[in-house]
Amino acid sequence: MTGAGKRILVIYSWPKIWSMGPGRGSPDFYLSLKSLASVSERVVVVHPAGPEALAGAPESVEAAGFRSLIPERLVPTPACLREGRLLGLKKCLRAGLFALNWLIRLAWYCYFTVAAYRAGTRAAEKLGPSLVAAFGCTAVPAARLLASRYRLPLVVRLFGVSLGMRGFSLLEQAAKFDETLSFRLRADRWVITDDGSAGDEAARRLGVPGSRVVFPLCGVERPALAEEFDR
Repeated sequence: MTGAGKRILVIYSWPKIWSMGPGRGSPDFYLSLKSLASVSERVVVVHPAGPEALAGAPESVEAAGFRSLIPERLVPTPACLREGRLLGLKKCLRAGLFALNWLIRLAWYCYFTVAAYRAGTRAAEKLGPSLVAAFGCTAVPAARLLASRYRLPLVVRLFGVSLGMRGFSLLEQAAKFDETLSFRLRADRWVITDDGSAGDEAARRLGVPGSRVVFPLCGVERPALAEEFDR
């Protein structure tokens, strides 16, 4: 993906690119956008934070978007439960919260797909993209629809995958439906960060040809003259 004339439409799953505010937190999203900007003529990002530019994004990256009207998750689900009094009640409560959050996630997923597709269509009419990229599993359905509508190649960019950590049963795939569909929907390339979550194995188990998976190492450049450095 090099050369002048490339115009990339990015469907972006998150309302911000820094996990701890502008310039702070994981730089994965920022660096990925910066890389796209360096090899293309224009990059337009459709994201759920409204039409404002993404805080801290590269200057050459243009923003389009929509306002999210519903939360992605309502309440946190306890990670684990210990033995003790009322354990059965606690387990029922945890199961209920999980089911409620699953329904909210599904509603958010459907809403995001429709809203991102509509915003992406408006952006594409002005941009005339030559490539569609989905950043994060939530963005994949809208990106797939846009790629099909304009007959463009689709690249799926995943920053780690949790699917498969507890197996690939139908129940696990249903619980992580967004990640499952990010592999089930057709794309031309899957770029998955190698963060130890075995995203390449998830892709293989869900039928993605190995020739379509790019699996870059997760790390940072070592400073010059640094003898001991934890990547």
